[in-house]
Amino acid sequence: MLRNIIQGNYTTEIYKLGATALRRGTVVAKTLATATADKATSKGTEVYILDFDFQPTGAFSDTDISAYSDEADIVKANASAILVKYNVGCQFATDQVDTTVALVAGDYLIAGTGATAGKFIKAVVGNITPYKFNNIYLDGSKTLHQIEVVEIKTV
Repeated sequence: MLRNIIQGNYTTEIYKLGATALRRGTVVAKTLATATADKATSKGTEVYILDFDFQPTGAFSDTDISAYSDEADIVKANASAILVKYNVGCQFATDQVDTTVALVAGDYLIAGTGATAGKFIKAVVGNITPYKFNNIYLDGSKTLHQIEVVEIKTV
């Protein structure tokens, strides 16, 4: 899930998603050789936030669909996706954060590895990243993590 909190200038690119379906708000990296995007691993820079333009079709086009539904939140494998690169000052909220390690306001974040690939994890000494955890953000009944884009920092 992805919510824009403080929206400023940002860059978007349309890329084909890899062979795995992913949720909006996932941290992704581009593979230039295949022109695809997939889960980012162990990176704080050269990453993007996954989004897509959900447009109900067919029987769904005449009904209200919850923004919390899987149809509105999951980008299908091999589908066109929007890669968002937020500029300094923008803030967004996502549920694609590893919650096994407690975060406190001011912690820096990078993309995880292994089971946490594509999710934000707490950065450790030596990591380079522009992503800083602000706080918990409640969106209806959903708990998201608010992240601010700051100047690139070496933790």
